[in-house]
Amino acid sequence: ESSKVLLERINIILDYAKLEFEKITPEFREIDLQALLSETCALFEPAVRRKGLVFSFNFGIATVVTDRKLLGQVLQAAVDNAIKFTDNGEIRVGAAVTDEGVHFWVADSGCGIGVAEQANVFQPFFQVDDTMTRTAGGTGLGLAIVRRFVELHGGRLWLESEQGTGSTFHFTIPLSLPPVPSA
Repeated sequence: ESSKVLLERINIILDYAKLEFEKITPEFREIDLQALLSETCALFEPAVRRKGLVFSFNFGIATVVTDRKLLGQVLQAAVDNAIKFTDNGEIRVGAAVTDEGVHFWVADSGCGIGVAEQANVFQPFFQVDDTMTRTAGGTGLGLAIVRRFVELHGGRLWLESEQGTGSTFHFTIPLSLPPVPSA
């Protein structure tokens, strides 16, 4: 079990490095978003059940143009964080079409993030509370990967949180492909 955790953390660090040094070129394709979101939720269902949390999902869109693997990693990072920092209550995952494009969210009723820490939460290796993070595990890279993914898509990322009542992580990606940088 420890080996699996270590391997997962190494892979997260490698993925982050690839994103930062632009060694990953997104493969934009139309994907079945319903299938991807269902797979992501199914992956975390056992962890949610072990903690006795309510897990709900609301997907208001069928397809989106994106890199399936990267979007999967982003959703996994956001759901994993929600589970780690929620001891009671619920986790909600969703996606819907808005004027900005596709709006994704992961909401939890966990410990929340104080106002002072919110500005740094998407920075690499930043962890809100060392004590809590050591208990929950993690590298401090999950949300930095989310930020980089959103940037690659020309989208927007934000957080709504109140300490003691939970957090909602939001991001949008455009419905159309982002412009290709000129060489």
